[in-house]
Amino acid sequence: MQFAKDSSKIIKHLIPNIERCGAYNTLDKDPTFIASLENLLSILYSEIHGGHNYVKTHVSPNIKPVLRREIITPSVYGGQFFPDDIKGFIDKNIMYQLVYYYKIGSRTFKILFGICTDKDMDNIEKYNGFAEYIYNWLYICNKFTPQESSAAMTFYIYLTPFKKTLPRDGSTILSCPHVNTAYTYGNREEGEIIIFREEEWKKTFIHETFHSFNFDFRDREVTPIQDYIKSIYPVQSDYLICEAYAETWSRILNAVFSSYYSLKDKDDKTSFFLYAKFTLQCERLFSILQLNKILSFMNMEYSDLTNLGNMKCDALRKMYREDSNVLSYYIVTGLFMNDYHNFLRWCSKNNSNIFRFTASVYTVDSFVGFMKEQYGNPSLLRAIDCMKNKYRENKKYLKKTTRMSAVEIN
Repeated sequence: MQFAKDSSKIIKHLIPNIERCGAYNTLDKDPTFIASLENLLSILYSEIHGGHNYVKTHVSPNIKPVLRREIITPSVYGGQFFPDDIKGFIDKNIMYQLVYYYKIGSRTFKILFGICTDKDMDNIEKYNGFAEYIYNWLYICNKFTPQESSAAMTFYIYLTPFKKTLPRDGSTILSCPHVNTAYTYGNREEGEIIIFREEEWKKTFIHETFHSFNFDFRDREVTPIQDYIKSIYPVQSDYLICEAYAETWSRILNAVFSSYYSLKDKDDKTSFFLYAKFTLQCERLFSILQLNKILSFMNMEYSDLTNLGNMKCDALRKMYREDSNVLSYYIVTGLFMNDYHNFLRWCSKNNSNIFRFTASVYTVDSFVGFMKEQYGNPSLLRAIDCMKNKYRENKKYLKKTTRMSAVEIN
């Protein structure tokens, strides 16, 4: 596998810890565990492979280059979730747009890549590859999406060089400039996704489409889940657990897509399993590393978050602040990613399809039960302790980055 530059830095740092901090080390040779994990990965492989074959045989790029004076902007261009410096960079530097059109059944899709250099304009094949990746996932989404999803979707993608990092000032509240890469806007008739960073944009695209295709849930549908999260993590937060569900799936699928597209022979499931198991372990460890880092930035540890009734910990929790969905993105998602195997098992068993959360009294109660198993799981606590301070060992990059995923391929 050929990883992107920053991803390569992260993975090289994680590799020595996979054996030491592994989640399933005692099960790696257990035939029942191996069969279960590979069965779940096979489900994802089959969907990606089917989408890939469909795109290769049914889709020809329908591209329209657009000059600067004709550039199309989103309906909501700016605001709380679009940092001003990034918007200013785009406004100043955008030269062209590449517009791709795509239709599946009754749904229409439009992808608009903002181009800031002539060099990129001369490398349209790169964007054709990006569009193919997007088409593959959209084909899968369209198979499983409910009818109430938007009939038309437009994706604005600006691959800017801005990276997510911790603030220099430890008193700064973590907010959009530090943690967000995109936002979603829309209704039943038409939806829009706006991605404004190159960093982990493919993972982010999957995350945002989980919202657009209604694969996640509305928090009012799952009040017992929210109530449980509030009881175990009593901090100042919006507790949008739908964000943790979408983020967990986006990290898993990004790892699995990266594994698939790294195959020389797309029919080689043996190599796919090998790549997927490796990348998922990397994502698991990086999720734990980032969980530790975010809490450390607030002068906290995971035990401070969970040790209810302790006066010192209670005081520290009152100092917890976020101005975006930090708890969901880093803490709750870290909880799920630590045991991605059982997260996938739960989704496969309880959802109407593996991706879409099916909100019912039974599934909501079952999901609360799953979270109770994970919250104080010895495996999670060992991993948190094992990865504590690991980000400090690489001051140039790992110490500051707030990206959410480790895996990104060229």
